[in-house]
Amino acid sequence: MIIMKIQFGVGIRRVIACLLLAIIATLNICAQGMSGNSLIESEKLLQSGTSQLKSSLDTKDAQIVYDNVIDAKYYKVGPGDVLSFQKLDALAMEENLVVTPENSVFLPRIGLVEVKGKTLQQVKDTLLLLQKQRTANVPCFVSLKKARTVFVTIRGNVLFPGTIAASASWRVSTAIKSAMQPRSANASEQAALITSKAFGTNGNSQDQMLLKQTSSLLPSYCMRNIYVLHSDGTSDLCDLEKASAYSDPTSDGYIREGDEIFVPTNMLGYPTTSIGGSVARPTTLIYKKDDKVSLLLKSAGRLTNLTGEVKVYLVRNGEKKELSVNEQMVLSGEDIPLLPGDVVVAESGRSMNTSISTGSVRIVGEVTMPGVYPIANNTTKIKDIISSCGNFTEQAYLPLAYILRNDVNEQNGNGIVNEQIERLKKLQYSNLVLEDTTRFMIDQIAKRPLVACDFSKAFNDNSTNDNVTLQDGDVIVVPKNPRTVYVYGQVKKGGYVEYVKGQGIEYYIALAGGMTENADKGRERIIKGRTGVWLKNDEAIIEAGDIIYVPHPPDEPSAMQAARYGAYASIAGGIVGLFGAFFGLYNILK
Repeated sequence: MIIMKIQFGVGIRRVIACLLLAIIATLNICAQGMSGNSLIESEKLLQSGTSQLKSSLDTKDAQIVYDNVIDAKYYKVGPGDVLSFQKLDALAMEENLVVTPENSVFLPRIGLVEVKGKTLQQVKDTLLLLQKQRTANVPCFVSLKKARTVFVTIRGNVLFPGTIAASASWRVSTAIKSAMQPRSANASEQAALITSKAFGTNGNSQDQMLLKQTSSLLPSYCMRNIYVLHSDGTSDLCDLEKASAYSDPTSDGYIREGDEIFVPTNMLGYPTTSIGGSVARPTTLIYKKDDKVSLLLKSAGRLTNLTGEVKVYLVRNGEKKELSVNEQMVLSGEDIPLLPGDVVVAESGRSMNTSISTGSVRIVGEVTMPGVYPIANNTTKIKDIISSCGNFTEQAYLPLAYILRNDVNEQNGNGIVNEQIERLKKLQYSNLVLEDTTRFMIDQIAKRPLVACDFSKAFNDNSTNDNVTLQDGDVIVVPKNPRTVYVYGQVKKGGYVEYVKGQGIEYYIALAGGMTENADKGRERIIKGRTGVWLKNDEAIIEAGDIIYVPHPPDEPSAMQAARYGAYASIAGGIVGLFGAFFGLYNILK
């Protein structure tokens, strides 16, 4: 009897719950202005809500990784985006709206809505307005649930150009970062990187990369002039330095399907501005019109020497103007427009009484505090600036250290170099013979913008001639000790071998397996790691980072061989004839 009462009570509660649910569904249908059989429509709504809930739960199984927080005002909606549409009515339904290949979305009970060319914020406003016109009293929300995947092409000054598939949540800077990293463990890609390191000292590619290093990603000119062509024919010019400093989304936009991103090569000779001293990120930026002091301050991050007094100055034409800046590099005074060549210096303690700066140099590699440092142009010495940056690390290798200098004399007014024309100009008034001209052209192509300075002599032997003065824009490169010598050519197992101080060329060739039968013995050469100069065995002491080359005998065309042998025969015939004439004359006289 008790069990029957309990079951009866449970049954009553179930009936009441079903009645309440039916009433709520009916009221919801009436509120939406719907007609027809309310019970049938309620059942459809319940089924739809259940299926949408299941779909929503299923999408949570796939973890989505976003590179950037999406700003609805700048994100352009496109085919494949999934929008979440939620109504806070009695059923609290969520529907997934997928943007079709025709750039439209289907809004239930309203129809297709065109979204082509609209930002996420514009799409949200449009959908909410349409829904409000239908059910004014039901709160609705729209958000981006999943960003689409797009194909973009990256060209120009990146390590791995090509087409990639990426999330539309990526900004241009993220796409460029991906093009600077190997996309796989492909042996050819890795080999290319290793080869460039092994042979980078005999050409301009490594030097140009170091001259361009004004940020962790790309040189300043490239960072500030990235061209993006969209599939609809419109284009943007991205300024990644400005985007980073000011958190400006318009200077580093989201990628879209079909985008072509072009990263330009660096153009030397453009005016620059820089910030250095006691800051977290010493930086040199290519100058652009409308740049202000705050751009340099924000690019530098923050002050690093907070234990003592730090003063920040704007240095212009040898004159210093103090700036009111807190430790987070937030400017409280006037945001002064920058001019080409301006330098901002954060001076602390020992550096406050130093001479006024008129330029800056960048120090790369094995020093305690690498970065950009102010100098007195044509006055500051190399030993002075190395002392300012905390001196060399234990890994520094002075025999390979060098200074690069921008050669502005070989650039036109726009900073663009036409290398072929410049080489021809240098031959215009020459009196070289053909063979000399060919050698001159080779030397011109391989010329490196080095400053004549031997770091070992300057720092270890106190050579005044090698303690050179610096110029604005110089790049000081202090490599790590490679502890190897590279042996290649006609050897049995060419490659890197361990450096041992005092050993000669025969020792390293033996480590590389010895010479092959095709080696031209006696013509081995040592290629110096710092200068790329070729020297004979008895002309140089081998140092770490040097290259040893064992050549093949010169190949001689058969026609040239025949001509050479013919010449030998003619000479021999001439000698025989000469002796014959001599003996004939001797017999006559006798």
